[in-house]
Amino acid sequence: MIVGDFITVFETEIDRLGGRIDASMRDLLDCLGRQGSKEADAACLFFAAKREWPPLPPKVKLEICLRLACAAWYCRVEFGQDREDETEREFLESLLIEYWLDVGRADWLYEAFVRKDSTGVEFESKRPPDVSGPN
Repeated sequence: MIVGDFITVFETEIDRLGGRIDASMRDLLDCLGRQGSKEADAACLFFAAKREWPPLPPKVKLEICLRLACAAWYCRVEFGQDREDETEREFLESLLIEYWLDVGRADWLYEAFVRKDSTGVEFESKRPPDVSGPN
C-alpha cells in the first residue's frame, strides 16, 4: 500500500465531515492545544474498521477534520513510502490516532502555520543578524 494513495481519501472525508461544523473558536483552540479526545479516537477506530463515521458531535467532528488534514499532510510528505507491512485498517488507525497523539499534530502545525510566513519565506532566514558583539 502506497502512502500517497490516501491523500484523496483524507481530503474527501474532510469535505464530507467539514461542510458545516457548529463549533466555536474556543473549540478549535482546544482541539489544537491538547493531544486528542477519547471520543475522536473511538470514531477513528470505527472509521478504520468500517470506512464510515459514527454520529459525531460538532467538537469531535472538528477534531477529526484536523486529524484528517494532518494525515493528508503526512501522506504528501511520505508520498512514495510503501507500507506493505500494514493492512489498510492498521495504517488508518496508526495515522489518525497514534501519529496524531505522538508527533503528528505538532509537526503538522509547525509546518502548516509556523515555519513560513504568508509569502512562503521561512522565518529562520529572516532573523536579524547578531549585533551584540563580543562579550
